[in-house]
Amino acid sequence: MKYVIEGEDCTLEQWLEKLNKNIVLIFHHLDLFKKLWQIIKNNPNFKDKDVTLIEWMRESFTEDLVISIGKICDPDKRKQTYSLVRFLNALKEPCNSHYLSRKRYVRLRLSHVPEEEISLKKHILTLANKEFDSLAITGQNSFSTDTILADISRLIEDDPLKKIIKWRDTVMAHMDRKKLKLSITYEELFNTFDIIEEIVKKYNWLVLLTNGELVPVMQGNWKAVLTFPWIRKNNKPDN
Repeated sequence: MKYVIEGEDCTLEQWLEKLNKNIVLIFHHLDLFKKLWQIIKNNPNFKDKDVTLIEWMRESFTEDLVISIGKICDPDKRKQTYSLVRFLNALKEPCNSHYLSRKRYVRLRLSHVPEEEISLKKHILTLANKEFDSLAITGQNSFSTDTILADISRLIEDDPLKKIIKWRDTVMAHMDRKKLKLSITYEELFNTFDIIEEIVKKYNWLVLLTNGELVPVMQGNWKAVLTFPWIRKNNKPDN
């Protein structure tokens, strides 16, 4: 079965692959945020300076991360987005039950092993069944839809993700003054990414049989632009 995501037809495998690319980009932003703020925190020269620019950077980063989390956890079936929640809802549909089967998982694990490699085939067969047992309940021939429902609940019903989305909807989107007392901590914000990472990796194994890292290695020297003064005496900025 194919789904229309952002105007393109795609299978569940393609959906998850594109979702992974979006999540990797978000984790890149998170990693950059953490690294930059550690630099600022460790530099005593910032302590006696006006914080206008720094606060703007912090708020911009925070809003970027919160908006990204909202896109990942968007449950709205009317939107053609690469939402993890929408993907999980699609995955548990009866028409996609074959994605949850031990038979499919083992078949895919064996698909690249030559027929003549009998000993290797036996080894991969044993390994594949152990892997599926670690994903599903040991001995079961199908990954439980109850597990999928539980993961959906973690993404939209449980804190800290529920709190992050509520903060986005009330404070960021509508600036509801009555609810401005609602606040989030960076510990809560970072914990949401841990949950998303755990869930995505699980379904990458189940559907794509991949276990790649979601945090990309930064290419080039991203800190180079921080190693020289941004303002020169002959190039005075506006006040």
